[in-house]
Amino acid sequence: MHCGNVGTIVEILAPNVYEVEFSDDEGQTYAIQALSAIQLMVLHYHILKAA
Repeated sequence: MHCGNVGTIVEILAPNVYEVEFSDDEGQTYAIQALSAIQLMVLHYHILKAA
């Protein structure tokens, strides 16, 4: 795993500890890792309309 990989939280394991799944462009999981909240950066996804 490298800093900057984007994953999806799939389970809350304990307060401030999350199971995060990482998958490729085809949806195949290549890693599942328990990470603390301090190791995560929340990303927000917004669809922008073209002008």
